[in-house]
Amino acid sequence: QSEWLFDNSASIDKILLYEKEISSFLDKNNVIVIDCYKSSSLSGTDMVKLFACHDGILVEGEPSFSYFTNFNELALKDVLTGLYNERYLLERISEEIFRAKRFRSSCSLMMMNLEKLDEIKNNYGQNKFEQICIEFSSLLRNSLRRVDLIATVKKNCFVVLMPETSKKRAVMIGERIQKVFEQKLLAMEAYADTNMFLKTGISNFPLDTRDAEELTVLAEEALSDAMKETGHRICLAHRDNDWFPPLD
Repeated sequence: QSEWLFDNSASIDKILLYEKEISSFLDKNNVIVIDCYKSSSLSGTDMVKLFACHDGILVEGEPSFSYFTNFNELALKDVLTGLYNERYLLERISEEIFRAKRFRSSCSLMMMNLEKLDEIKNNYGQNKFEQICIEFSSLLRNSLRRVDLIATVKKNCFVVLMPETSKKRAVMIGERIQKVFEQKLLAMEAYADTNMFLKTGISNFPLDTRDAEELTVLAEEALSDAMKETGHRICLAHRDNDWFPPLD
């Protein structure tokens, strides 16, 4: 942090000059620290140029930023949790459906909602709401495979795309997450009085659908059914029609 670096005459050239002077430090530690509170004079374009030169971003007070491996990845992830966003999720669902069709395989989609999270936000404040989202995101990362894609959509809905996963296997994974959620997160003293419940909806290709968009819709419907029940609940997608077009 340097007071002179972020005065009124600051420019991207000045920052790059500063970086050059401490290049030996960067080579050794692979770290650069910028006091963003004193960088308001920099334009957004200049900040993009600066960040794009580095492998990652770590902002003090925002631990979720440490999940990003490069600046471009910011466009694909949620700032709070570091999970992938809805846009990237939908792209990957289409890709996995195409791959599953080609190799005569399967994939499952699991949607999860923390019931009473909005109530917690109103009663305990934004900080506790965000902390729960971060803790649950960490729980999912530790409970799933590296090939599973974890995303967050809407306000407090968490989605997991699981390649090469049957519907039966997806239910077992959902039950395991539910157990860890209850034994670890809810057992923490900070959340003992929250009375949260984990609701889960699961859909599968090719058992429930052979269409990427419908896979999401069916998972949402299953989650909606789970939200109507009491306590922790896992509901499965179901179809009124068992007929499917042949795989291409």
